[in-house]
Amino acid sequence: MAGFPQPSEQNILDFLSIVPDVSREEVIARLKHHNCNAEAAVGEYFDNGSSTKYRLDNDRWDDTAFNSDRNGTSNNQSNIPSFNIHGPDEMGPFNQFEGAMGPPTRPPSRTSNNKSPMSRVIDMTDASLAADPSTSQTYGGGQSDLDKAMALSLQEAGLPPQQSGVTSTNEVHFGPATRTQYDQDNWAMVPIGASVQEIILDPEPAQRKRDLDAPAFLRPSAENHRLGALFTIYHEIPLVREIFIHRKNVLPDYGFAREWWAGAAIDLVYHLPNYEEELDSTVHREIQRLMAFLDKTERSYGSADVLANIPEVRKSMSSDSDLEAAAMVAWRSVYETAGQDVIDKLFSRGFAPKQEMSEEQTKLFTLLELGLPYPDELLETLYDIADDALWPALTPLDLDASPYLSHIAEVIAFQISADGDDSKKAVDIPAIWYPDRYLETGREAALEMRIRKNEIHEKLQRLEEQERRLTTYEMRGGKEIKVKDMLDACLQHDQAQLEKDRNANEDSDQILSRSSSKTATLSSELRKLVANIDKKLIALNDEKEKARQTIKDLSKLFTEQSAEADARKLRKYYLRGVSTTKNTTYICRRAEPDLIDMDLDKEGASSKRDQWWRINFESSAENPVTVEKTTEDKVLVAAKTESKNITLVYASEAAMDYPWKPLPDDLEAFVNRDNGLFKAEFAEDETQTQLQSPGKRKFDERSDQGSPGSPTDRWNGNTDHENNATMIEREMGSNKSWADAKAASQSLAGRLADDDSKENKQEILVGLDPFQINGQSSGQEMQERSNMPMIAGLPSGKPTKQATIDSMDLDEVLEDDKIQEPSPAVKHVGFRG
Repeated sequence: MAGFPQPSEQNILDFLSIVPDVSREEVIARLKHHNCNAEAAVGEYFDNGSSTKYRLDNDRWDDTAFNSDRNGTSNNQSNIPSFNIHGPDEMGPFNQFEGAMGPPTRPPSRTSNNKSPMSRVIDMTDASLAADPSTSQTYGGGQSDLDKAMALSLQEAGLPPQQSGVTSTNEVHFGPATRTQYDQDNWAMVPIGASVQEIILDPEPAQRKRDLDAPAFLRPSAENHRLGALFTIYHEIPLVREIFIHRKNVLPDYGFAREWWAGAAIDLVYHLPNYEEELDSTVHREIQRLMAFLDKTERSYGSADVLANIPEVRKSMSSDSDLEAAAMVAWRSVYETAGQDVIDKLFSRGFAPKQEMSEEQTKLFTLLELGLPYPDELLETLYDIADDALWPALTPLDLDASPYLSHIAEVIAFQISADGDDSKKAVDIPAIWYPDRYLETGREAALEMRIRKNEIHEKLQRLEEQERRLTTYEMRGGKEIKVKDMLDACLQHDQAQLEKDRNANEDSDQILSRSSSKTATLSSELRKLVANIDKKLIALNDEKEKARQTIKDLSKLFTEQSAEADARKLRKYYLRGVSTTKNTTYICRRAEPDLIDMDLDKEGASSKRDQWWRINFESSAENPVTVEKTTEDKVLVAAKTESKNITLVYASEAAMDYPWKPLPDDLEAFVNRDNGLFKAEFAEDETQTQLQSPGKRKFDERSDQGSPGSPTDRWNGNTDHENNATMIEREMGSNKSWADAKAASQSLAGRLADDDSKENKQEILVGLDPFQINGQSSGQEMQERSNMPMIAGLPSGKPTKQATIDSMDLDEVLEDDKIQEPSPAVKHVGFRG
């Protein structure tokens, strides 16, 4: 049950200002009874002022008789402790009773102090210990002979006396409350949600295997950053990949850790005895590992948590920067002494000229932060919000004071955010971005664009002011009402007056004539006024729409390459990746050109070579990893609709045309070692699977004949090399490497080919439709040629019976430990249509 609230001093003064003759104690009691409502308490006082239930004097009930003996002597003696009727729920460590006493069936009496188990509780306060040392738990009734002997020995040796117990400590121990009041700021409750982080669960090895030709990626972190998505996109840009690899500065050994792919750090000091960590950059080495991992890994994904948790990266974070920018700043510190050329490939430079209120400023950045606009702002595209970031409100309108980009890198990233405001609108994202309007060479054209935009904005303000005057009316009190609503009310009043006159007991002709004389003129004028206002509003809306369209046309400055011969050549940047959410990333990969692309022009070949991929990682989903192909149009729609906090990466033509070189041997060795650890995980998983499931697989004729690795597929020559690799590994045993298994399989295939060529110099055609041979139905899978035997393994010249293969015969062929490979003598041909 909650207690009465405590009245404030102001409540007490309010009561006493009306009723000054009441004692303060009675005022407090009355206020408590009325929930600190002074008005209600005063009202009760005047209604029943003679009540004594609030008085604390002799007129109140005296219960001293119940606290004294038969002679009137008070029982409140200092040596008899008080007690509660309901005893304590927990007796503490003193839960045993003396002697043969059983547990009490009633509360202890006042006079049986020595019989109560609570009488043995020791007062551990500092004051009690100082007054009576015998209450201390370490008190032994005096020094023992051993303590005295040790003290004498220490004294003879000239050593200080030995101390026992806790002498001093600065640690804070949690214990029972010892004060009557505590500072709320120091003991406030902390919400548990502030320290809760998402737990990333990794699926089984089979779900973490990289598909053929699919890109690897860095999964999202438990923290709220996009570092993994950013470096996944960076890896697909040849120039950035080459810069990050830095093949002129490669270690002989990059170490390994079984869980490095999941976020476990690698200690190079353990792997390289002569490695001096303080003279090297951990950020640089970790980025090299990530680039190599994304190149050659057999895992579907890795993690950037090691890079995110490096102290150099954390120190580079400032109050207004994110972890992504901090990682790039930490990497930049490695190349500051090596030269500016490499830094200029990835870092752009903004320049703000000196003004009256600010000094000249230069800022390096690799990731530009932009904000989304509100719905009423005339900002529709990525160019518009970039303009607003560089020239807020189109200012300054002076060429010498206008900021610009003094250098643009080959790769630039944008981080677009709504700052937690869901009311902001998304903007259009272009597939090709031109930075020329922000460069020094485009300053004059950009200034002219801003001046014209500013004039149109002023015109829009004038049109909106005219619209406001036509649509609103300000009353005397400052309240504004809509003119249309006021005129409609007047017309409705006239109509109501007409209905009232019609209901009167008068001749109808007299009513109509009188009503017409009163309302006809006024109603007609009001209707004309409403029509005139509507006409002007339509004209104003048309002018406003034309002005908005003019602003959109002006915003197209340097957004497309002009077809005119004398037009300036614009720098073209391609969209290479988008991170729409923490779990979803889109990347664009450039594959090797096919033979069919050789006849296309350069633009056509480039578009054919680019392939967009959608990557999604949901640790709680049934299929956590999703890597699928998509189109550029779908990516642009997703960039606008999936989220209002996105990251974009654009790369120049020079960055994309940079040659893709193979990994250095030492970095490739690092990835191969990690792949070996992954295969060991597969071996463990397959061993557990074999223990839980039978080894024989029945043949199902209803299975998809075109599925990779199916029996029919292998017979037709469409062998899945990845599946074969896993099978050979299983046959060779988990203690042999893939290289040994591959060499063994090649040697076995060579011997079979030699034996087959010696005994049977014939060929077998595979792939013919068995049901369409000579117009007759046949059940055999392979057709004889030149009167050869059906099965190549049978001796030549012996008569054979035409054989068929049914489901039961395939059981022996499809056993896991007896997988039959196609014979080298088989010639692969296609099915006939």
